[in-house]
Amino acid sequence: MKDLMTQEKHHVRMLNPAEPKRGGRGRHLVKMINPAMRANLLKTGGAVEADKMFRNFRGKEAKAVTLVEARRGTPSYVAELGGLVELMLHDSDDYREPRARMKKVSALKFRVKEDEDGDKALKFNPARIKLVSDGNGDLHIVGFYKPLPEGLERGRSHFLGCVMCVVYEADKPHIETGEQHYEHFFCEYGGDFPRLFYKDGYLFFRGGTYSITKNGIEGQRHAHDEGGVVYGWLYVTALDYMGS
Repeated sequence: MKDLMTQEKHHVRMLNPAEPKRGGRGRHLVKMINPAMRANLLKTGGAVEADKMFRNFRGKEAKAVTLVEARRGTPSYVAELGGLVELMLHDSDDYREPRARMKKVSALKFRVKEDEDGDKALKFNPARIKLVSDGNGDLHIVGFYKPLPEGLERGRSHFLGCVMCVVYEADKPHIETGEQHYEHFFCEYGGDFPRLFYKDGYLFFRGGTYSITKNGIEGQRHAHDEGGVVYGWLYVTALDYMGS
């Protein structure tokens, strides 16, 4: 892929249902796919898998390839699953100090909603921030950037909490008509919660047991053969995350 970035910029290509958009601050970009560019893009490594992921999950063809801001190390081609609405953090894990974690969340000035059990949900703008998947079925967040706040060390991965639930906004014509909010609770059938981290402006996941299928984001049950691509128990293991 042609280098579109300065040292501090990174973009990836996101396959999505909208027309391409240009402009914006832009740091790391990824691409999303449209019919006009489809023939050439589907000859590119990673684009074929992202295209299959989009069609399988969203139940329709992608109509655009959009450059979107993402963390460096995010695969060059990703499929838009939907606009990110909410991430609910599990507050009961005791291997990391919860007060220290919430101090980091406060420093980042997230909009936070707390439920009666003390679990906290981070709120997002789904029109700008997207939940995406690469061709391997690993989840990523794109379109998000918050400058490093005072008190957080640059170059370190700051643990914010285990993700208990994700809410996203999408239209899935193979399931129901119109744009809807969908929520997925992790670990309903066992497995591991994805862990949410912040590093140098970006959010990313580590670990987690889940499957990306035509029915949505599903937990640990069994491998699914969806549209010729098998998605089973999936673990985020990108080398860019290791040792950070």
